[in-house]
Amino acid sequence: AFHNAETVDMALGCSTNTMLHLPAIAHEAGVEISLDAANAISARTPNLCHLAPAGDTFMEDLDRAGGVYAVMKELTKANLLDLSVMTCTGKTMEENLFDIAGIRVVCSYPQDVYTLAECLIRQDDVKLIEQKDYIKNPKPSGYRSLHLIVEVPIFLRNEKRPVKVEIQLRTIAMDFWASVEHKLQYKQKVASEEAEQLARELAECADMSASLDYKMQSIRNRISDIEE
Repeated sequence: AFHNAETVDMALGCSTNTMLHLPAIAHEAGVEISLDAANAISARTPNLCHLAPAGDTFMEDLDRAGGVYAVMKELTKANLLDLSVMTCTGKTMEENLFDIAGIRVVCSYPQDVYTLAECLIRQDDVKLIEQKDYIKNPKPSGYRSLHLIVEVPIFLRNEKRPVKVEIQLRTIAMDFWASVEHKLQYKQKVASEEAEQLARELAECADMSASLDYKMQSIRNRISDIEE
């Protein structure tokens, strides 16, 4: 667990405070952390973030990008974290990391989003853990998407293991809107007043885009009825 903590901290940019406080906490638990071990972890861990004061990004930027969990997810791809260790939640790290894998599915129409989601969760080897419907209940920013957290089996050499996967389903228009909104969120040089104005315009665009989605879906359905 302490090695996991050091690994995540190294990926976040690290700090001298790490080697002051973490060894002290470990010592109270009867665990010794050496500088040699810390150096070894540092050598194999990529620096995924460049946060202030050393860098030009801030904690709120990290939070918008998915937070510490997003960093941990990237580290798991390189097998740099021990996912079997217990955490203070009473669960293993693997159980806490819901979105170990992530998939984005882009459809033509809103109706297709729900059809695909229903087909997916009806499979007998897929277990629905959580569903968040930002299409019927958009975020204040205007963001729309259907999020599913599901559990699926993966087959390793010697075992079958359940893994949690986050699936985002959205239309082409929703995906296009999200890509523009993402750029706004990470542009550091946009003045606050301009950023607020752009955010308001994006929210209006989200409503117009949603209206167009359903209008196009209605036309598509009418054409299908005529063909039948």
